[in-house]
Amino acid sequence: MNFREAHDAAVAAVSSKLAALGWRTVDEVAPGSVQPDLVASNSEGDLLCLELKLGDRPLHSQTLSQLLRMRDDLSSSWPGRATVALVTSQPISGRLKAAMLTSGIVLIEVASSEEAAVRVADLSDTLTDVAVRESGDAVAGLMTKAAIAIERGNWKEAEAVYRALLNRQTVALGTLHPYVLEASYRLALLMGDMGDLGGARALYEQLLADQQRVLGSEHPNTLATRYNLAGLMRDMGDLGGARALYEQLLADQQRVLGSEHPNTLATRYNLAGLMRDMGDLGGARALYEPPQVWCRFLLS
Repeated sequence: MNFREAHDAAVAAVSSKLAALGWRTVDEVAPGSVQPDLVASNSEGDLLCLELKLGDRPLHSQTLSQLLRMRDDLSSSWPGRATVALVTSQPISGRLKAAMLTSGIVLIEVASSEEAAVRVADLSDTLTDVAVRESGDAVAGLMTKAAIAIERGNWKEAEAVYRALLNRQTVALGTLHPYVLEASYRLALLMGDMGDLGGARALYEQLLADQQRVLGSEHPNTLATRYNLAGLMRDMGDLGGARALYEQLLADQQRVLGSEHPNTLATRYNLAGLMRDMGDLGGARALYEPPQVWCRFLLS
């Protein structure tokens, strides 16, 4: 079987799997003047555009440009929810993968053409989850369910919801998709509030590594994770580690946000308290001055 035959067979396998799940092909849709390998719609009006890139040649950056044209065209022309996904076994550079994941393109990496149909079926399950549809958005629905559980004091239920979300989204979207990063952040927050400091720290540390890789160290979401991790390390008694994190975070926030931004001042305030507790009274005093800054901060 040559390359074209193998490619067509993989597309046929994916199409057959989607048809069994209630999706129908929509041949007349060509978003961004590009004809994807497969376009399918379900009974809810969701559209799934799939591009398959199989083989061992490195993925070209032109593929991302095509996928972005599809995404932009569908966002203005398709009345329902549209998802653009790339299913590939080709090697992808770290830079291209990060650009793809932060753009909202669903990246599904497979080891073989046989695995493609299975992974696309997982994505279909995520997109058509009936329980989640009540909120109109897959992620928001589960997040809302968890928030209600937290409000009612059902911590274990909320944790189960977040873990279920993480499992489903990771399978379908990969570990670096923004939805997955957001769910990881919320689960880490919850675990910290529940008193599972060790579990929360492990999750924060993995999340931080993923955010730095995808978003960069100075993205607002990454800064929030760094702040929470530093506070958690302080609570666990790792004062030296917490201080190092706070000091680097403060320097970055001062450069990115400015010295009197509320988030910068919150980091500075916590660092000063930590230095005081460690016996570095001179260092703490320097951070606490001038007092008028703190008057504005505490009254805000």
